[in-house]
Amino acid sequence: MTLERLDWLLANWADFMRQPSSKLGYPSKSLCLATGGGSSDDEFDAMCDEVDTQCAQAMDSIIDSISQPQRTAINHIWLKTFHHYPTQDLDYEEAIESILKLVNKRGLQ
Repeated sequence: MTLERLDWLLANWADFMRQPSSKLGYPSKSLCLATGGGSSDDEFDAMCDEVDTQCAQAMDSIIDSISQPQRTAINHIWLKTFHHYPTQDLDYEEAIESILKLVNKRGLQ
């Protein structure tokens, strides 16, 4: 896996983490009946969004499985949740190495 692809996966994960956790109110898409063979322009976008969500959930599992200092460094860099601390750069490098191994192990390409 390239570092560019890993950056995309982490950015996708960060966007996923910033979304509200619960959607209340009316559904974003209404139900309708199709007579068969029908397809709208939004279906491809919805399919892509679903795959992006699955990738983000897989990355969330991977990030949850690394050590706490590495998770803190990832959260600081990508989610801006913590202040800088002395060993952050080293923890971030180790986190990237760990994530690369786990991504390849899980087959998330």
